[in-house]
Amino acid sequence: MNYKQARKYCYPSFNSVTEALYPLATGGDSTKKAAIDAHIGAVHTAIPADSTTYTSDQLDTKITDWRSSGVYVDFYTL
Repeated sequence: MNYKQARKYCYPSFNSVTEALYPLATGGDSTKKAAIDAHIGAVHTAIPADSTTYTSDQLDTKITDWRSSGVYVDFYTL
């Protein structure tokens, strides 16, 4: 897959982003949004906008590394 497809594969889920943004809209705390921002930043750093192609196995390895380092956010870890 190209970088756009690879980034989509690795981005936080819609549910995670919605959960992170909801408190901000109601005057709450931005801790979850900061975690989402860090996750997206890690994706952009690891998957630059270039002509590199990726396999799902390569991306799964990146996701495993991000989970281990605590930067990967999903609905169940917020």
